[in-house]
Amino acid sequence: MGYIIALASLFLIFAFMHYFTELNKKELNDKVVYFMSIDKAKFRKPVRPGDKLVYKVSTIKHRGKIWHLKGEAYVDGELVSEAELKAMIMDK
Repeated sequence: MGYIIALASLFLIFAFMHYFTELNKKELNDKVVYFMSIDKAKFRKPVRPGDKLVYKVSTIKHRGKIWHLKGEAYVDGELVSEAELKAMIMDK
């Protein structure tokens, strides 16, 4: 389950970097990201200590301040988990 949290964190980084490529640092410091939901989470195979996780995140939809992304986690090229995540980027 910890890798869903890692996937969600990666999602935040992805959305934040994409959203703020055109903003300056002052504007960046005035923003915060809020999770709205984690949906369709599936755990397909167990992940064991020492496994190397590879995360892939893609945008499903981006409308205004709302981001809807799909994340997948792989071990040795095999899908072990997936989820859809929603977040909102807001002013502090």
